[in-house]
Amino acid sequence: MADVRSRLPGPRPDGEREGDADGATAEGRGHRRRARDRGQLFLVGALALATVFVVLAVLLNSAIYTESVATRGDGTGSGAAIEYERAAVDAVADAMAEAGPADTTGSAADAVANRTGRWRAVADHHVSTDAAVGDVRIASTTAGTYLADDNASRPLTNASGDADWTVVEGAAVRAYDLRLRPTAELTDATVGDRTTLLDAAFHAEFENASGTWTVAVFRNDGEVCARTYRPDDTEAGTTCVVDPGPGERVAVSVTGASVGGTDAPGMAFLTAGEAYDVRYRDGDAAEGTFDAVARVSPSAFAGSAAAAEYAGRDAASSPFYSGAVYEATVDVSYRSANVRYGDSVRVAPGEPDA
Repeated sequence: MADVRSRLPGPRPDGEREGDADGATAEGRGHRRRARDRGQLFLVGALALATVFVVLAVLLNSAIYTESVATRGDGTGSGAAIEYERAAVDAVADAMAEAGPADTTGSAADAVANRTGRWRAVADHHVSTDAAVGDVRIASTTAGTYLADDNASRPLTNASGDADWTVVEGAAVRAYDLRLRPTAELTDATVGDRTTLLDAAFHAEFENASGTWTVAVFRNDGEVCARTYRPDDTEAGTTCVVDPGPGERVAVSVTGASVGGTDAPGMAFLTAGEAYDVRYRDGDAAEGTFDAVARVSPSAFAGSAAAAEYAGRDAASSPFYSGAVYEATVDVSYRSANVRYGDSVRVAPGEPDA
């Protein structure tokens, strides 16, 4: 009979434990795997943290550099970059002001771009003397319509001579200026009452969803005055200047809220970008000119009821309308040994501040 005891496990010599041939137990292998896993996780975490630090450093350096471009003095050339941007924006604003009344053919946007290009060519010569390179480009434009009466000897009536008429409907306006002289001197009694004043004086109405603001321009006691009424018919303010005399005109800036160069706080009611219906009432009570830029394309304006009030597009007689640029986005850059500067600027000259 075979001896089965030899098949039974017995103690291993020299304290050897049961396991792999190299003496490793399952428990030992588990400890080593966990140690390796922890090491790998630590390495991945360290790499991720290092990446975060690098990104933060780049962002911080970028912020510091951007701030330094805006704040460093002329010693580093940043002052020249800011001056270049200001001059470029002014040049574009001038081009927009000239494009409406001056260009009767082609696109007003093209005219603005061409004028800007000519300014850039001249400016290139000046900045090159400072070992710098500047650039200004028209990135985008919004079409507008230039509205005007440039005949200072005629009353502010429509092309048919009607004293009450619509200037524009449902459009934002900018650079809205009149140069006029009321035809009659009004008495204190007349100007002291809203109803009698509006029956006798030239006035413009600006209507939006909130109501109608009214600006009346009149002569009284040796002065030319502009009085503004709120939508609830209460007076918002009156600004007067000395009457310059026969044949002279007083500048009234509706969007600039001024009369003869004097601030007119009561007239600061227009909101930039907000659409208005603009109407003239008693246009035969004043002689002079006006011009404005409305945020509506010439083709859209031509299809509106207000277009019938004008002599036509680019007409030789007044009032007339033509193409314009209401607003433009301008990309400006300036580079020198010390400065890398770039910015995008919206340009809409004469837009109301309110």
